[in-house]
Amino acid sequence: MNMTYLAYILIVFALGAAGWFIYSRQNRSEFDFRKKKPLSDSGELMYWRLAKALPEHLVFTQVSLPRILSSSHAEARSSIAMQAVSFLICEKDLNIVAAIDIEEKSPSRGRKQADEAKKFALDKAGIKLIRWKSAALPVETEILSRVLGIRPKAPPLKVVPQQSFDTENGTHG
Repeated sequence: MNMTYLAYILIVFALGAAGWFIYSRQNRSEFDFRKKKPLSDSGELMYWRLAKALPEHLVFTQVSLPRILSSSHAEARSSIAMQAVSFLICEKDLNIVAAIDIEEKSPSRGRKQADEAKKFALDKAGIKLIRWKSAALPVETEILSRVLGIRPKAPPLKVVPQQSFDTENGTHG
């Protein structure tokens, strides 16, 4: 191959790369980025309910499964690679208490399979997964019950003195 011909090829390649670099830089300057809220309306409502019900715990949002699960098998890691839980509840020392998913709408068939893989992985790791529908978010007592296993205390029974009944007169006395 002639050296002149090789030089022309290198020059054309360099000019093409420079043109692509300049073009891509110009396009990036035209990108339109705006900030938005990190949670949906129902997600924000649920966050505040969790924070109120569990003040001694940390509440994390949109936590990816690879952040909280590991495996020595590549296929297992691949099955959770793009998945996340809506909320992760931890003790103050960051020990995981539970994972929570808020279902925004009816899941598709593919979503159901991904949810099953998520549940399987979390179960294998010993992490409790709780699911609630966004249309029926829990109240504080249900959060305490499902997340911590705390049942609300029943109100104390009111002791009513026993009254005798006079069978002859049909009166209490």
